[in-house]
Amino acid sequence: MSVILYMGDHLRSLKINARDLSNTPLARIPKKMSRVCMVVCNTNRSYRQGNGVSPIMRSIEISGLFKEFGYDVYFTINPHVAFFVEYLKLFLNRTNERFFLAYIGQGGDGGSETFIFDDQELPDESFVQIVNEESSYSLKVTLFSDFSAEKSIFSQPNAFEKPVQMISCTGDMLKSNEGADVFVQHFVRELKMKKGITGQLLVDSLRILLKRKGVSINVYASNNELLSSNIMDYVPKEEKNDLLH
Repeated sequence: MSVILYMGDHLRSLKINARDLSNTPLARIPKKMSRVCMVVCNTNRSYRQGNGVSPIMRSIEISGLFKEFGYDVYFTINPHVAFFVEYLKLFLNRTNERFFLAYIGQGGDGGSETFIFDDQELPDESFVQIVNEESSYSLKVTLFSDFSAEKSIFSQPNAFEKPVQMISCTGDMLKSNEGADVFVQHFVRELKMKKGITGQLLVDSLRILLKRKGVSINVYASNNELLSSNIMDYVPKEEKNDLLH
């Protein structure tokens, strides 16, 4: 009972930063959005093994960062693949500047199925097809994994026809929880301290530090321009409101 209550406390904190998609019908998602962050949190390592509350805590950090930067932030915990695909397509269609997909907790398995959900896997080929077909050339998409296998969709920039950047942490899967915690903490810290940081500068800042922890940071992009552009746009909600008056 205490574990359930503990997880509930973190879930309430997550809901302060982001809207729960399980309670947000498609009709309530705005028709047009400038910048969106979608956090997909998996607390199950597999059908039989759980990850505890660590993925939720990392999701709180990521969602808090994007809320501070003025993004519209949404989250889903342990979704089924059809649910994920439905909202992924919607966000790609309705976002016109930046879309950040944070895949937290599952560990980005290698092979041909990076995205693992509660009911089944989503083939990488299907995921790439969705991004290529549903997003526009003006939309900058960032795929983020707190921990992934060396050869996953997060290391295949040439698979995408549209502007896509991939940011992930890799290493021995035995370090998936510990490595992910360290990576997310330093990722959030770097972006808060250096709001205009680029993908290449992020690698330069964290490469040695993470290597000492036994993990690596990897940043790829479908074109070189993305690597030299800022990872996020910092436009707090207050500033956006001021611009409207």
